[in-house]
Amino acid sequence: HAVLSTVNVHRRRLGASERAARRALQLNPNLAYGEFALASALAWAGEYDEAIAHIEKAERLSPRDPAHAWHTLQRACAAFVVGRYEEQVEWAEKMTEAAPGHPAGWRMLAAGYGLLGRDDDARAAARGLLRVVPHYTVELARTAQTGIRDKDLGRLLDGLRKAGIPEKQF
Repeated sequence: HAVLSTVNVHRRRLGASERAARRALQLNPNLAYGEFALASALAWAGEYDEAIAHIEKAERLSPRDPAHAWHTLQRACAAFVVGRYEEQVEWAEKMTEAAPGHPAGWRMLAAGYGLLGRDDDARAAARGLLRVVPHYTVELARTAQTGIRDKDLGRLLDGLRKAGIPEKQF
């Protein structure tokens, strides 16, 4: 059920994702991944406070979990959805430190700085993203970003544009 929840987030079926995660936690209330799956669904749905509470519970249940970088990223995503860009940047920076070779942290960092109008920081984060994925474009972000509602996707893409991510590959 927790894995089904994650699949449903990636398919942008946030209601189904939340239901599956809640079922996983009914079956096993101590499943850290179930807490994280529920947090992901809630974060992308804009339920910030509840999402953070479930991330924190996942971290208490599994304090040495190698997935903590993903918890950090999900905190950045939750902050982004509700427009808390300073917080988004704070968590995205931690994600890039924990997993510098993964584009998701760099994407959230570049977009966050772009949305804040911190142009120099945004361009530096964009360079970090392009080091990891040299062919990264706004168009790729549009098609590859999962879990996000259309209204939030537009803001994310705007932030990436402001950071200097190219629109398309030429």
